[in-house]
Amino acid sequence: MQKNAYLAAGNLNSYGVLKTIWSFGHDSVDLRPSSYSRFDAGELKSDKLDLGPYGLALSGISSSGEIILGVAECPRADWILPWWNVDVSGSGKLEVFVRFDRDEGWSHWYPMGLWSAQPSSYTCDDDDASIKTDTLFLTKGTTKYQARLVFATGEQMGSVSLRRFGLISRDRNTKAPPTKGYFLKEGGRSIPPRSQMVEAQEVRGRICSPTCCAMALESLGLDYATMFVAADCLDCGAEIYGNWPFNVASLWRLGAKARLEYYSNVEAAVGDLIAGDILIASIRFGEDELHGAPIPRSAGHLVLARGIEKGADGKMRVLVNDPAAREAASVPRSYLLEEFEKAWTGVAYVIEGRR
Repeated sequence: MQKNAYLAAGNLNSYGVLKTIWSFGHDSVDLRPSSYSRFDAGELKSDKLDLGPYGLALSGISSSGEIILGVAECPRADWILPWWNVDVSGSGKLEVFVRFDRDEGWSHWYPMGLWSAQPSSYTCDDDDASIKTDTLFLTKGTTKYQARLVFATGEQMGSVSLRRFGLISRDRNTKAPPTKGYFLKEGGRSIPPRSQMVEAQEVRGRICSPTCCAMALESLGLDYATMFVAADCLDCGAEIYGNWPFNVASLWRLGAKARLEYYSNVEAAVGDLIAGDILIASIRFGEDELHGAPIPRSAGHLVLARGIEKGADGKMRVLVNDPAAREAASVPRSYLLEEFEKAWTGVAYVIEGRR
């Protein structure tokens, strides 16, 4: 494997959120997002992996191989979230593990997901940390962590080619101040609307995430049936459609370049929105906390954010496509910025364009 034949880049904001991306192959030439800064991550060492123009893949006749990425050093963090863009075929699979430094040394490797034709998440709960579907929650926090990636061809000798891998960490107790609306630049775009409520009754209440992904893909000229997108991102372990890294990996597999992001507030996301990126935002809200929403409350919902504008009342509003609307015509709507910001977890899928 060639030394420095890949790109590592990171972004640390004022509120202790560290975001790191490793890019492989010709994708490493284009640093995206531009707010990330390159750093020297040293040499990738693996006898069973090769780096080519189309990513990091198993070499020769190797049926399995692994790589441990460099240590990420961060302000105190108790929340770690991975994501990836990878091409797999046949029985090929990529398994992701994360470990972190403790007072008594490194933890064991926590399994964060298996991506394949039938992706699956894991559950784990011990004294040091717990995995909740796609996110690692630490009991005491850490200032160092790293990822281990395991490639395998599977029984039918499939293939795996990794293009991008990312890690996000933060301290859940550190909060950013509310967005000052008068600082924001207005802008937005139209995205073809879709309603999850027109799908089969047994799944319509569970497919907000793939419905948003289907809208984003259609806006890029990639028109798939909503249930086709849902089937592609289904977490076969948890039996859910809203696994965040799996949805980003599915967007890649279906033709879009996407990543996971954590934004400390709406103000931090405006630059990407104005640049033309599509954001699919994870929100949670109770009764009377998000006026104009098509559902009264949600412990976990996703909406497509497509812009910011000032309403007739002079208040800033976030333009969204909310897939929980009963029909496509009522999917486009807007929410008061203050209410949307309180509902938003900060996590978003960012769709940068077509691959």
